[in-house]
Amino acid sequence: MSHGQDYNFLRAQLAQATDEVGAVGRKTVGDGVRFNAWKVSLEGSMTNDEVQTLLDGSETALIGVYPVLRVRVLTLITNLTNEELPFAAFMGIRTFTQQDVLWAQGRTTPGKIVTNAKGGESWHQFGLAVDLVEDGDISRTGIQWSWSDNAAYLKIGTAARLIGLEWGGWWKAFVDYPHVQLVAGLSLAEANKIYADAGNSLEMVWAEVDRRLAA
Repeated sequence: MSHGQDYNFLRAQLAQATDEVGAVGRKTVGDGVRFNAWKVSLEGSMTNDEVQTLLDGSETALIGVYPVLRVRVLTLITNLTNEELPFAAFMGIRTFTQQDVLWAQGRTTPGKIVTNAKGGESWHQFGLAVDLVEDGDISRTGIQWSWSDNAAYLKIGTAARLIGLEWGGWWKAFVDYPHVQLVAGLSLAEANKIYADAGNSLEMVWAEVDRRLAA
């Protein structure tokens, strides 16, 4: 059965996500659109089970992520399946220490350089960014993480923009095709100050993003 024939599985999945957002999820969350007005289209040929696998496989990566971003990422993943693009959330929040370890890769430790950001220089530290990775074989159980199809990653940007997300593929200094974020004009310097002044509170950083989205 094509997912154009049954919206119930998606409505249940995203209703749960919206409930977890709480008050923020019930008000305008940017770009003058409400979540329930976003155009979640289910017209592709992927089955309900295949789409559900991508949504379920994203849950671990979305733990601890800014709730409004979590809802938008689930929407983005679903909309991408309409173009036969099976993406799932691979990485959400990353600690300052984890970011420093990643930055050292290819510099002071073995491996390829994958980031220019040290701890506190990435939106992942504030739960405001998520990396998507393609499922390389949707017919198999679970998600087969694949970074091989570069053309597929290039299509994330347009779908992300439609729901108010910024895509790392638009950056010039360090292009990051799997990356999407929701920062509402907040700078990293501002986020770090709010975080430190509030005793390392992500909730206070999120509250500032809430305020800007609602303005």
